[in-house]
Amino acid sequence: MKSGIKTVCIAVALIGASACSQAIAAPTAVRNETAQQHVEKTPATPITTAKPADADDVVVSINTASAEALAQAMNGVGLKKAQSIVSYREEYGPFKALEQLQEVPGIGSALVERNLSHIKL
Repeated sequence: MKSGIKTVCIAVALIGASACSQAIAAPTAVRNETAQQHVEKTPATPITTAKPADADDVVVSINTASAEALAQAMNGVGLKKAQSIVSYREEYGPFKALEQLQEVPGIGSALVERNLSHIKL
């Protein structure tokens, strides 16, 4: 009985191997043509991100910008952290230095340094 199962397993393995070798041995031109047809059928829609493509060029004031504007312009800052910045500003007054952002809960020195080119007073 065991030798029958072995024989069946070996036969299945050989059939699978021969099917794979035919796919591998297909001429390159046929594979390239198939790939090209797939590319032509695929719609060329851009991948959308949460931040616009020109967000790297945006500079916002941490003293006047809305939470939404801060979240869009700052790298690594989502709406929740941006709302924390606005809440801190409303409670303690305007920021006097960019580094003062570190006093906002959830904002560390690395995040401030990463965004120095995106923020101003």
